[in-house]
Amino acid sequence: RQKVAADLKVNNLELQKSKEEAERLSKLKTQFFSTVSHELRTPLYGVTGIASILLEDKEIKTHREDLKSLKFSADYLMTLINDVLIMNKMDANGVKLEKAPFKLATLVNSIAKSFEYLIQQNNNKLHIQIDQRLPEYLNADSVRLSQILLNLVGNAVKFNENGNIWLTIQLQKELPANRYAVHFEVRDDGRGIAAEDQEKI
Repeated sequence: RQKVAADLKVNNLELQKSKEEAERLSKLKTQFFSTVSHELRTPLYGVTGIASILLEDKEIKTHREDLKSLKFSADYLMTLINDVLIMNKMDANGVKLEKAPFKLATLVNSIAKSFEYLIQQNNNKLHIQIDQRLPEYLNADSVRLSQILLNLVGNAVKFNENGNIWLTIQLQKELPANRYAVHFEVRDDGRGIAAEDQEKI
């Protein structure tokens, strides 16, 4: 009994040390993400601010679409950084979705514009199809939708050369109270994901 009690005491001390070390590392990680996120936000505020000012200048016409793409990308990065800050503070309840009206075609075109350079570099073609039965404006979390589409289109663009990428948005069915079930699909004719990596992904 004495030996068992002594072993338990040693084990408890080791567990306490492990717990304290885990808590210390967790705090360091939180501080690191918080510091990096705050530091990144400062120059991004400058990028979005200057892009907004230039977009308001009526004399600038040649690079207007490029400025829109720049602002869209900077806004998207800002959202990701803000998510990191939020996730450092929140529990396991997840990120709360926000609802606001947005123009679907504008969002999709902004995404396409942000990949324009990479598409040209890889000699790809991006084909966009939006179901005409969908309303011009939707009320949803456009930022989260952008994140998903940017990731999927981005992967298709990066891992495909001399090929095609299709972004198709179809109305599945209309629901009560002006709600819609919408199917988003990103497809490409590249080599695809290796069989051994598919389950992991």
